[in-house]
Amino acid sequence: MKTITLLLITALFFAVPVSAQDCPTVITEALAEAADCTTAGANEVCYGSGRIEATANCADAPAFDAPGDILPLDAFCSLHSQGMDSTGEWGLVVMRVTPHLSDQTLSVVVVGEVEMQNAATSLNAMDVRAERDLNILSGPGSSSEVLATLSSGEVLRAHACNCTGNWLRTVLEDGRVGWIPSTSVTVMGDASALPVVDRDTPVYAAMQAFTLRSGDQPRTCAEVPADGVLIQSDSAADPVPMKINGVAMTLAGTVFIQAQPGGAQIVHTLSGEASVTVSDLTAGIPAGMRAVIPMTDQHIAAGTLRVEPYAAGDVEALPLALLPETVDPPAALVDDVPHIIGMESCRVISNAGETICPIYFANRDGDAITRMEVHFVSAPQGEWTGSIRENPVLVEGNSVSGALSWGITCSTGKACFIGPVVWSITLTDAAGNVSEPFEASFNCVGGE
Repeated sequence: MKTITLLLITALFFAVPVSAQDCPTVITEALAEAADCTTAGANEVCYGSGRIEATANCADAPAFDAPGDILPLDAFCSLHSQGMDSTGEWGLVVMRVTPHLSDQTLSVVVVGEVEMQNAATSLNAMDVRAERDLNILSGPGSSSEVLATLSSGEVLRAHACNCTGNWLRTVLEDGRVGWIPSTSVTVMGDASALPVVDRDTPVYAAMQAFTLRSGDQPRTCAEVPADGVLIQSDSAADPVPMKINGVAMTLAGTVFIQAQPGGAQIVHTLSGEASVTVSDLTAGIPAGMRAVIPMTDQHIAAGTLRVEPYAAGDVEALPLALLPETVDPPAALVDDVPHIIGMESCRVISNAGETICPIYFANRDGDAITRMEVHFVSAPQGEWTGSIRENPVLVEGNSVSGALSWGITCSTGKACFIGPVVWSITLTDAAGNVSEPFEASFNCVGGE
């Protein structure tokens, strides 16, 4: 497949530096140009304004070199949009992304200096040929439901394998995910290059997964927002899985994301809620909070995920009018209720004394957490009793963003394993604000 690069070149010889007085005019003109993109359809990329470099994966891709031009998302590979510069141009791009097996459309707005590259699941695919008649199953196991059959000699595309390499994952024509035994096919490529997934790992459509780098230069004037990417899901629809720089997340609202290699990937939740998974922690990010994820120079998450409040200046002047649903970021900045963000998976040894399972929280006003109430919900067996802990111990961070000690003991009795043992936890701060209940759980295992 031939790769072409579509590039808008703007003459620079007579450029006049943009002054602070010019900023409002530049921004107004850019938003007026990008307004035509609000009519972009599903699975389309629209040229909003400024200087945009886009790479397509087919020689017959339509022109993409002026505001209002449309490129099909399935022809899109990557883009580089420019931030505000001396030419008085400011990059804006609008995308409409349809997630895999979803009837909703994500709205993506590229703001200022941004580099993005498509990382859809299909880009990992390679041909495999059946060496015998076989079934395509709903999971990586011979007892799974049969979805379709494959005749000897037929070829399909596999894009991943399970942890043992014994099963390969594919996507059928109707979008359903299927699995085939690797011992019954010949992989026409380097099978070791296939990513490892499990049964529940999402399939990502075009631009439902991507790599991202945003600019890190200071804002040139108050009217110019920070560089990054706005993403909005349908507030009435189910949460949407995404993957950005390899970090898995789900979205049920509006977020603004920035990422600098060697720095951090930051997910600001403007409305609704997002969740982010790093290592063993899946953290819920309510409106008014942001997740800060340390990143290596190779765009790989490294270090401890932190959730904290953000300030109005972090998200001001964003082009929210290009999104289909109204967003009011300041409304989320007056929330003084503590939020339980998440907990890592916890394993408690039977009759071995207390195990500390940290409960991660964020509290915008910084009032101390004075009470932790733990109520039993369910367990496969055994008798369990809740607790109320006054002034729970802070084991990490501070009163704005940290982790509290949840000390647990358990006994399996005659059993070897009991789990999950499910609890409902609430936090109360010094002002009397009470968090929403959080469902926590642990497994009680026999002594070793």
